[in-house]
Amino acid sequence: MKGYILKNREVCWDMHIADRIENVKLEIHRPVRKNIALECTEPWEYETGYLGILKIGDMYRLYYRAREKDFFSTYKNRFCYAESRDGKTFTHPSLGMHEFGGSTDNNIYFQENRVVDNFSVFYDENPDCPEDEKFKALSQDSGGSVMKLLYYKSADGIHFEKVGALDVPGVFDSYNILFWDEAAEEYKMYIRDFHRADGSQMQYIPSEEVMKHAYRDVRLTRSKDFIHWTKPEMIRFSDGDIHTQLYTGMIFRYKRADIYLGLPTRYNNRPDQNQNYKYLPGWNGQRKKFIDAGSRIGTVFNDTGIMTSHDGLNFDKWNGAYMTTGMERHDNWAYMDCYPAYDIVETDSDWDGDVKEISLYRPEGWHASGHRIVRYTVRLDGFYSWHSGGSGGSVTTVPLTFEGNSLEINFATSSLGSVRILICDEGGNAMDGYDSGILFGDSAARPVDFEKPLDLLNGRTVRIRFELEDADLYSFRFQ
Repeated sequence: MKGYILKNREVCWDMHIADRIENVKLEIHRPVRKNIALECTEPWEYETGYLGILKIGDMYRLYYRAREKDFFSTYKNRFCYAESRDGKTFTHPSLGMHEFGGSTDNNIYFQENRVVDNFSVFYDENPDCPEDEKFKALSQDSGGSVMKLLYYKSADGIHFEKVGALDVPGVFDSYNILFWDEAAEEYKMYIRDFHRADGSQMQYIPSEEVMKHAYRDVRLTRSKDFIHWTKPEMIRFSDGDIHTQLYTGMIFRYKRADIYLGLPTRYNNRPDQNQNYKYLPGWNGQRKKFIDAGSRIGTVFNDTGIMTSHDGLNFDKWNGAYMTTGMERHDNWAYMDCYPAYDIVETDSDWDGDVKEISLYRPEGWHASGHRIVRYTVRLDGFYSWHSGGSGGSVTTVPLTFEGNSLEINFATSSLGSVRILICDEGGNAMDGYDSGILFGDSAARPVDFEKPLDLLNGRTVRIRFELEDADLYSFRFQ
């Protein structure tokens, strides 16, 4: 019996390949705020949200929804585009496509004469996708009694043509997600819907009164041809929870490993805690106006969660927040806080261009004239790690097989800490010649040396024991 097969990089984001665990825990690593990536001070982009980030060739593309200052009276959205060569600072290109204030000198790439809640852009990596459809976009059509999900296509990611509605039921009033899953050879689409407390589907936007007893959820539907879609299924959590309100899903396939990662916005309405609001940012009196008018805009708060999955449907989630609004300022603790961009990109480290890191983006300052999009970073594979403190610990894997003649690890230790790797037989006994000895340092790709060649073990069932002391192991890979 061969056991688990290592096919790719293994990220240490859960314990699914761990059989014996001694004094090692799963540690979460939150992103670090780096810089303002884009100042949004133009009159057509006073309030921004629903960000999407793509890297195509050597260009980073940032898509975002924008509104005018008093959008609650007009509720007219437009969608803007920014670009960057380094993924750190973005500029507004003049697209000349849509008029605002008597001029087309702006970066608006999409707007229609209707209420457009969302417009999410994706790059289709399906090798059979026609060139004029390499960029796809999804948008909710709220006209009529039945919600529809509109599909647009584009060859350049700027000029979009409406194709029609997809044959998928749902509500869609959020950032709907689409990508080609190369490993599964299918499209995966994650859409917004609602359910009741008992889990039954609603498929309509509840009234404010019904909303008190409704839950926002995320559902998965699949397609091989982008025409025929499976019945959407509500994503499942290993703890059985169906009552966490997910305003967005932000689920993507992590390209460095065989795993899915989600950074959903968690929604919480707190209308009955007015005694606290006098201490929170008041947005120059706007919060009180919303509360006095009975609007949830004054009482809804969000944070960013984190969840992982090996099949794209069943998820393990961290029960705490991954990103929060942060220290109180004059313009935060607001309805649109903690909406991260869809997907992540690799960028050069600020201190060493040879080292890559992951960049994430989110808007800040929703109720301020200085609205901005801010960049955060995480080390490669660094969302979670297997961690042990100074007293040391170990993880021994399930029986597994691998192919390759080298091993590299992504790890970090203190000056006193260490990582040691022993390859064991199926019974867990250390094998002669396969002891790495003491490793210490901090590297995203440290080669691991053994006395004997690794390719002698190709296809043989073994176990791996990782011994950690004041150390984090983020990932490992045989190649």
